[in-house]
This record gives sequence, C-alpha cells and structure tokens, in this order.
Amino acid sequence: MKLNFAILCDNAFTDKEGRLNVIQKFERIYTDRLPTTYPRVTVVTNFFINEEERDKEYIQTLEIKKDGSSDIILTTNQISVTPIGDVDYINYINYINALTFDSDGVYKIFIKINGGVVGETSLLVKKNDI
Repeated sequence: MKLNFAILCDNAFTDKEGRLNVIQKFERIYTDRLPTTYPRVTVVTNFFINEEERDKEYIQTLEIKKDGSSDIILTTNQISVTPIGDVDYINYINYINALTFDSDGVYKIFIKINGGVVGETSLLVKKNDI
C-alpha cells in the first residue's frame, strides 16, 4: 500500500462512477485573529494497492499536531475500507468540522493506516498583519 497523495480542501466527494471530485484545494489559512476556528477542513487521501493487498481491511485515522509539539490537537474517527475485486486504489475522505487553531505556524497532519503512520501533509496557519 502506497500513499499517492494527501490533499486539504473545502469539500470532496466521489460520483456514481467512483471519480474523485476535490473542491477548493488549499495549503494555507489566513486569519485576522487567533485563536481561530476554520469551519471545515476536508482531508482527501489516495492509496495505491497491489493485488496481494486486496480483500483486507484498512482503517485510516488522522492525527493533527502543531509542528514541533507532541500534543495532539485532534484525532479523527476511524474510516474502514476493504478493497474488493480488481480495485487498484483507495480514496479516503475525512471531513473535520470546526477545527480550532490556537496560534499561527505549521500544523502537521499524520496519516495512519491500521495504527502506523504512512505519510503526512502540512497546513500553514498565519495571522494577517493588518
């Protein structure tokens, strides 16, 4: 199992043909005040799986930490997928509502499958200097 990508966006969904739709991708949040709460962050991950990895259960969770800190800001609910048949990839769509950031800086989102970290992505939160 290989992580192909992790995307932060406002919304995502798959259509009836299974095609992934990502709406308003971003890597930064600018704010006028801190702490700030972002209404919804959607984290989309895509994994390639080979033939031997099919028909097994894969449970994804995300952990969010401020870079350089060991404190976990949020752990998402588990999402379970069992790829069946000739599927070559798995998409996970995680909706995180009302995510609060206490300070500006880089936040790391650790992607875990079956308890082990398989990748990460970053989000910059920056206070506007007005």
